[in-house]
Amino acid sequence: MSTNEIISNNNNNNSNNRHWADEYFFIKKLETPAAWYNPATKWDKGGPDSVRVQPQTIYLGGEEQPTWEEPVYDVAKLNRAKEAYRKGSINQDQAQYSPWISTEWEEVAKDWFNIQKYGKPYANSPFRSASGVIQSTDGPAAINVIQVLAEVLGIDNRNLILDQAVTTAATPNIVLSVDQWSGFGASVDVGEGVEPLTKKGAFTRTEYALKKDAIHIGVTDEGQMRFDRDMYAQNIRQGGQALRIAKNQKIATELETATNATGTFGDWLAFSAGGNRTRDAARDIFKGAAEIEANGGIPNTVASHSRVFNDFIANTQLGPGGFGSSVEQKFGTNIVTNLPQLSGFTWYIDNFKTATLATVYDKSAVLLMQGPTKVEQYRDSKKGLNGYIARDWNAVKIIDGTRIRNIPGVSA
Repeated sequence: MSTNEIISNNNNNNSNNRHWADEYFFIKKLETPAAWYNPATKWDKGGPDSVRVQPQTIYLGGEEQPTWEEPVYDVAKLNRAKEAYRKGSINQDQAQYSPWISTEWEEVAKDWFNIQKYGKPYANSPFRSASGVIQSTDGPAAINVIQVLAEVLGIDNRNLILDQAVTTAATPNIVLSVDQWSGFGASVDVGEGVEPLTKKGAFTRTEYALKKDAIHIGVTDEGQMRFDRDMYAQNIRQGGQALRIAKNQKIATELETATNATGTFGDWLAFSAGGNRTRDAARDIFKGAAEIEANGGIPNTVASHSRVFNDFIANTQLGPGGFGSSVEQKFGTNIVTNLPQLSGFTWYIDNFKTATLATVYDKSAVLLMQGPTKVEQYRDSKKGLNGYIARDWNAVKIIDGTRIRNIPGVSA
């Protein structure tokens, strides 16, 4: 419905003014070409007006920055719905439509999906019966861009796990303040009648500006018509993977900026003249762990390439045949817990890590700062091209360099 038609209807029937005004503004929302995702797991404040922002939710509102004024799609509910659908407790329609936050948006989504599937809206669509909000030849931009954003967020690439190997702090803003606590020690052997020294701890606040990773997808009309597959869907899946890969690489790179543990290290598989391993792999790990403990940290995590892990478990200093049959060789990406010689550690295996070193650390020392994600769409009629751009604001930082150590040169 055009703006003139809406104004004309308003003039002809004053009793429906509010109805038409509400519908007009809702139509304008449907034309919104951009959506924002808040990754925080609890309510937070964000945007220029510091409004309360619902966690793990897609919003409309804002071009250069999110205003967080219109919550539309609950991503946490989407993930729960996917799991329920896999278990057979809900049907496909329930899984598809339940994440929409309001009935208004859910009904428009149903209407548009039915037009796409059947060429017409479903029978009881309130929007089609009222005034034809959705035209079969003109899809609602907001519905499309929200679905694309949900698709990008839902990419599950199990070959990348380093985002699980660090601590995540999610925020709806592109600036994150991190407070680091510095404690104090007790006064020891205080004499009789002597006042103990006054001491206090302190927080040191550091502000981090998040930078963005981005993908730009463009599909021409000919490209879309040339293939019997959905080119958009394929490109969106690839785009989501590309964003995840970029973040995984950032984490691998940041981990390897850590200080090397003190001492001399060598190849865990090297043999001496007597036929024994020249290195004790577990002791090398413990050297780094001891430095972390001395600095007040809790060493609980190792990250490495799969070759480094396999060399560790084959190191015969751990006993005859290394770990023997208790731990298998790992290839590709894995998370290993309860290693016999590393009680309390979780080992993250990811081949984005350099294949010659292991990183030992207190997981709280490394922070993945996850900001909002934005997806927008556009149409270039002159070129006959539809495009999508996704931007993901994030940063990876070692926030306490005293609680992380690299063990270099352990695999050759």
